Amino acid sequence: MKFYFKEENISEGKVIDLKCHNCFLNTSSFDIVGNNWTMSFIGIIGVFNSSENELFITSLTKDEFQNYSNIHPSEINERLKLLLNRENLVFLKNEKDSNNQLIKKCPNCHEKLEQIKERSFEEFILDGGKVYTIVSY
Repeated sequence: MKFYFKEENISEGKVIDLKCHNCFLNTSSFDIVGNNWTMSFIGIIGVFNSSENELFITSLTKDEFQNYSNIHPSEINERLKLLLNRENLVFLKNEKDSNNQLIKKCPNCHEKLEQIKERSFEEFILDGGKVYTIVSY
């Protein structure tokens, strides 16, 4: 299966299932992987509604993109909740731990999330997942 967002082939993207062992949140994250060095995925994000097994792929706004390092994920969640009329959206930013490793933190308790499973887009969809793309708003 081939998946596109705008003109970008995002078929190599991965869905990562995550769990917080502190507050027991189960969620997922979306990682985009290019199939060659020229692929540019700047500003493309994935936001999950895990309770409905939904992935929304969209772009950051110009302001979010320019201020990404200073923006809290909840700001992106709130904007998309209004746009999509969904309550349980989770957007996770990569953060660095004390060892300079990229990690995802729980949006509820801020503890490190543990990776449970990694799936391809195709596997996510075959497992009943739904993918929506939002190009402009």
